[in-house]
Amino acid sequence: MSDYVKLIDSQGREFSTDSGASFYLGDDVIDFFSTLNPGVTKKGKIVFDVQKTMTLVNVKVSSSMITNSFYTVSMWT
Repeated sequence: MSDYVKLIDSQGREFSTDSGASFYLGDDVIDFFSTLNPGVTKKGKIVFDVQKTMTLVNVKVSSSMITNSFYTVSMWT
């Protein structure tokens, strides 16, 4: 899961998910391996290990599990 979503801070650093901490979420964690069809929504949580004072700038989300391309979502603070 850590390769599919990344956080980018104000210094340009990329943060990967913390799969070890995700274990403690149980069923609340996002299942990246299930199919999501148009019009269907799913909820879940992704855990990141970051500093409390981090300024989030962007979130990078993989466009698919097959390619290495990402969509970047800008965050306003």
